[in-house]
Amino acid sequence: MSRAERVIRFVESLTITSGAHAGRKFLLRPWQRKIVEAWYATGEDGRRLVRTGLMTLGRKNGKTSLCAALALAHLVGPEVERRGQIIGAAKDREQASYVFDEIVAFILDNPAFIARTNIQRHAKIIEDLVSGTKFIATSSDAAKAHGKGGSVIIIDELGQWGSSPAGRDLFTALTTSTGARDQPLMMAITTAGYDRHSILWELYQHAKKVQEHPDLDPTFLPILYEAPADADWTDEAV
Repeated sequence: MSRAERVIRFVESLTITSGAHAGRKFLLRPWQRKIVEAWYATGEDGRRLVRTGLMTLGRKNGKTSLCAALALAHLVGPEVERRGQIIGAAKDREQASYVFDEIVAFILDNPAFIARTNIQRHAKIIEDLVSGTKFIATSSDAAKAHGKGGSVIIIDELGQWGSSPAGRDLFTALTTSTGARDQPLMMAITTAGYDRHSILWELYQHAKKVQEHPDLDPTFLPILYEAPADADWTDEAV
């Protein structure tokens, strides 16, 4: 199987733990599969081509579950690396806990995952005892972000970060923490924002340029679900 196919197989082996579909397998929808296939595509040498992925889409489309499933693939699944660091970042501690809690729920539903992990709820850290890899939930306390060496960074709801200095400091600290990693990956999964002075707006502008000219940044892959700028938002079809 391809690298993306291994990630998809792992994600679809997980069980949904809450909501109307609780107890069912986590079957990715076609649009979710396309995202995983795109972000985990590899070159002839088997190395991932993408280093930064940005996805924007509407509310209540399973962003948190997808973030948690991909984080788990790097923690105990096919993407695990020796002594890796998976950083789940959000605007505040409460938001950061959403992905952490979802990962914990996936783990507690699987005896094999329970046996190989150490869950530190107060510190919001999960350690894989086999590889030494850790998932660390962090928020806009940028001082804690400095010194980390992220191999994978998952940013939940970047649109909520706005243009605050604390959010910008955290974003800078995280994106500059990956230099020592062989194949770092940053994934930002968010609803759209409205602040045109925000980090998301800057990333979005870059994304639009890359969509027009992919050669501008081959390691950056944006997936933007949005209506055209001139669309009539009162039209139900839109």
